[in-house]
Amino acid sequence: MAQVSPQLPVDADGVCMRCKVKPPEEATLTCVTCATPWHVVCLTVVPETMASALKFVCPDCTGDGLDGAPAPVDSEKKDLFTRIREIEADDSLSEKEKARKRQQLLSGRWKAMKGAKEMETLVRKKRRK
Repeated sequence: MAQVSPQLPVDADGVCMRCKVKPPEEATLTCVTCATPWHVVCLTVVPETMASALKFVCPDCTGDGLDGAPAPVDSEKKDLFTRIREIEADDSLSEKEKARKRQQLLSGRWKAMKGAKEMETLVRKKRRK
């Protein structure tokens, strides 16, 4: 079975999270649902027409490309992918809420949230003593 590479957006600094290149604006597509930019050459399915490019919905919002993605070796990235899959599995969230949460994670806010969670755990441990 062939492994599928994960599809990742352009980060807050304008760098493609998949190929690590900062593409020019004309080489990106912005999702109409979550407003996240994506590097066109790193998408597995590229819109065929200009009209479909104007209505581009990213793999995160459609759910495409999440199954079969290889788990990253880096534990920090692995944690990120685990959290994305947890969001996908949460039936209490609407598709828009899932997309918003995924984008928060992918935009770098997940590190701040992770740090806050760790701080909360430390505070709880100190209270128990």
